[in-house]
Amino acid sequence: MEIIEQLLADFCIAKSCLSCEAEISSKIVNEEKVIHEEFFLLARESFLYTGTIILCKAFEKDDKNSPLSVYQLIKWVSNTIPTKNNKKQKETLRVIELELNNLSPITDKLKNQRDKFYAHNGKGLINPIKLEALSNLTRSEKEQLITFGIRTLSKLRAICKNEEYVYYDYHDHSTMRLKCVFSDLNKFYEILEIESERLRKEVKDGQSV
Repeated sequence: MEIIEQLLADFCIAKSCLSCEAEISSKIVNEEKVIHEEFFLLARESFLYTGTIILCKAFEKDDKNSPLSVYQLIKWVSNTIPTKNNKKQKETLRVIELELNNLSPITDKLKNQRDKFYAHNGKGLINPIKLEALSNLTRSEKEQLITFGIRTLSKLRAICKNEEYVYYDYHDHSTMRLKCVFSDLNKFYEILEIESERLRKEVKDGQSV
């Protein structure tokens, strides 16, 4: 259960990171005025890297590299929790494995992105456009993996506890907080500009006298 809870938390972090990356990217793409743009460009790359790497680890097939991945947890629950007498749980596991198999084209692109880009990127900044073009892995596909991961782990937790399935309803407020940061920065600099203009006017008036 601790492993499932930890992986659930990881998926939520990945969701927050990728949401924040998308929020910053939308402003830059739309050529909005972003105060301290250099900082937010760096933040965008950090969000993108962290969110993607979490997904890479969560969907790692090799149990030597990541024994706590979605693949390994599904395998462990299937081999450990007695579901033979529970048709509903057995069917749940069958559907989960089928859905995961159908996601193979996306997880393969995720692995390719990690191996061909992140592993050789060094410490340079990550260009989201270049990254997406490299493996054709879109943001919506990453979001699809996150939704599957949270739903699957919620089901595995229910099986382990022998309880009814309840979706882990995670409300991501990260982009709302980020919007507040952008708004507060703009207001702060507007106040500074008004105050600077007032001081300039006072100095000018004083010199005139």
